[in-house]
Amino acid sequence: MENIAKPTKQQLDWQELELGVLIHYCLEMYRPELPGEWYKTSLVREALAPETIHPAKLDPEQWVKCAAELGAKYALLVAKHTTGFALWDTKVNDFSIAHTDWRGAAATFAGRLWMRASNTG
Repeated sequence: MENIAKPTKQQLDWQELELGVLIHYCLEMYRPELPGEWYKTSLVREALAPETIHPAKLDPEQWVKCAAELGAKYALLVAKHTTGFALWDTKVNDFSIAHTDWRGAAATFAGRLWMRASNTG
């Protein structure tokens, strides 16, 4: 019975966290009329050009607060979706949150989420 796989300390520690949230935000929510698998095509940057997105009510700090109130011990952010849209100011291309008008061009979704989570504990 020596060859039985046993969880590592890190795996046991993660299991002890019990409850967490997965935050999966992307631009498709602004274009619900687009058909199923359209985002796998080259049309994604035209259909969802960042400068056409105006997420005025987007509040990642509020999401972290809600997660903490429900007892979540961790949050996992999908920072880059299958569309290639980045939730930070990437220098690789202009397909990112920094090219929307959300809280000014210097704002990054990932950065604000991280700051709020760090302050929430």
